[in-house]
Amino acid sequence: MLFFRKNKKRNLRIHSKHVYSFDFRQIRSYSERKISDEDFQTITTLPILRINNDRALAVNEYMDTCKGFINILTSLDKMRDTLLLDVLKLYKDQFGEIDADHLSGANENETYKKVVYFLIPEVLWAHGHEISSKLF
Repeated sequence: MLFFRKNKKRNLRIHSKHVYSFDFRQIRSYSERKISDEDFQTITTLPILRINNDRALAVNEYMDTCKGFINILTSLDKMRDTLLLDVLKLYKDQFGEIDADHLSGANENETYKKVVYFLIPEVLWAHGHEISSKLF
């Protein structure tokens, strides 16, 4: 997104090499492109976005879950890719294929594992792997 490039220093908070945070409600006021009301509503409800040019992830500070996402993503960002791939395989064997509508688990620990399972592909993408997203 060109928006993030031009306004990076002023608008993005950097938490790790590939994890930033930003209030997505500000996108419309700084964007060089016209953003429709429908697209704006969608963007402001997303927990994270991929920043393609930087191979980074932006966490939506407008969301209540912002700190949790930042903590998980920064921890994952510091891990070796081989470990992330192993954990991804382990979770895939345990949970199978799940989508964003089925992240809630039987208990808090299982829910946390499912969220990590969903975020590992995003971190691997940021690390340069061509991996499909479970979110986008």
